Amino acid sequence: MIDNIIDIHVHADPSLFERNCNAKELLEKCSNYKAIVFKFHHGSSVELANILNQSSPVDVFGGVVLNEFVGGLNPMAVESAIILGAKIIWLPTIHAAFHEKACGCLGGFDFQKSKVKAPEKGISIVRNNDLSENVKEILDIMNGKPCVLASGHISPEEIKILSAYINDNKIDTKLLINHVFFSAPKLKMEDIKELSNENTYFEVSHLTVSKLTKAAQVEDVADALKRHPELNWIMVSDSGQKDGYTSPEAMEEFYSQLKEQGVLEVDLQRYMTENPSELLGLS
Repeated sequence: MIDNIIDIHVHADPSLFERNCNAKELLEKCSNYKAIVFKFHHGSSVELANILNQSSPVDVFGGVVLNEFVGGLNPMAVESAIILGAKIIWLPTIHAAFHEKACGCLGGFDFQKSKVKAPEKGISIVRNNDLSENVKEILDIMNGKPCVLASGHISPEEIKILSAYINDNKIDTKLLINHVFFSAPKLKMEDIKELSNENTYFEVSHLTVSKLTKAAQVEDVADALKRHPELNWIMVSDSGQKDGYTSPEAMEEFYSQLKEQGVLEVDLQRYMTENPSELLGLS
């Protein structure tokens, strides 16, 4: 297995979903990692990451997810998170309008129910084929800051409009497209190639191919990595589900599965260490 892994998509308690361990316990399991990023669907993980970082040999980072728990597309939530050291700003996930369409329910998953009720309506980042004013303000705040904008669970169409706006307006930020083969956004390879540029990164997650979701076949994910190793792929666990793996278990299995399918070890190392390090500005 590869050393100095950076897993930029990990879930743990405290959470509105049942998790298989808390953040401190998970860090102990990830003692050979270089860094980890905690993602909380209910809001900010920055404050907890800051505290854990004081006593952890592993670099610990957090961010904020722009679901209704923090007011949705709230520029103030973004600005405060960045000041406190956020590494990733996630656009809406379980409260995204597309999440309800893609995953069957707003506020949760068929394999995982939230402890709180869902909002009546999902969030879209687009109005009349243009980004909403709040998203434009968020991009202005993020411009030139040492953090990453992540797509969350928005639709392929919204991702393309977002990417075009960032490029056309020369916004200085890196774009991370979350779990590209998961139900949300379920991108096609032609979409990924269309979106590709030096500042856009593509997440592939163990959860996507796991028994819990079966959102994609590992053979198809491996085929994409083998055909286009030049793209900015990042392997993540998206772990922490109550009946699922912890990050080390998920990453080890994902690594083995992809290697068995013919993805080169040198490429797997890049997707698990170098690319995420570059994305987070650690290298």
